[in-house]
Amino acid sequence: MTLFFDFGGTLDTHGIHWFDMFADAYSHSLSEVDRAVLWDGYVAAEQYLEKERVILPSDGFQSTLRKKMLLHAEQLQFPTSVVDTALRYVNSYVSSCLTESKLLLERLHASFPIALVSNFYGNLTTVLEEIGMTSCIDVVIDSTTVGIRKPSLQIYQHALQLMNSQPTQTLMVGDSMKNDILPCRQLGLQTIWLNPKETTQTPLPQAQVTKFQQVANILSNPTLK
Repeated sequence: MTLFFDFGGTLDTHGIHWFDMFADAYSHSLSEVDRAVLWDGYVAAEQYLEKERVILPSDGFQSTLRKKMLLHAEQLQFPTSVVDTALRYVNSYVSSCLTESKLLLERLHASFPIALVSNFYGNLTTVLEEIGMTSCIDVVIDSTTVGIRKPSLQIYQHALQLMNSQPTQTLMVGDSMKNDILPCRQLGLQTIWLNPKETTQTPLPQAQVTKFQQVANILSNPTLK
């Protein structure tokens, strides 16, 4: 069995959408937070990041996060002091998630080959080096680097080819039904949906967990090996 993992929203926040991360972080600095306004600023900033190479291949995780948040703040006309407070909040949570993710991937890598398939900014390898996660990942597929974004089937087909793995012998773990679960099911991969909010989905996903650590429980099933 080959394992595919998403990074953003999965390994780094354990199923919490990055918009929700930012909204919660800003609520610690601002007396009132209009989530609709925040969403508009978040979308505008992300669209800009897709078009412009604001984030460089040499940027690590901390640098990436700060650039993202400064751009969001610019869209929302927030002062830098608000960004600094929010950044500390986000860093604390994400650092904890990444530590747990690294430990789990190290355990899993002893039994399974692992690839990351993620929509990112062209610097995912640098980020993984910074957080010390490269030793437990065999292939890194960064959407900006390969020029294909999820939910395109091509990005997963590319990953399968690089890992020399058949769809029926591959399992994807991700937090996005649209980007991770549905395209992989279409290709015949097994899937685990990271769904901490227990969102109702029809049709039901093949397997789902509410906590990232529960992935190991499912993978301990001998029929998956």
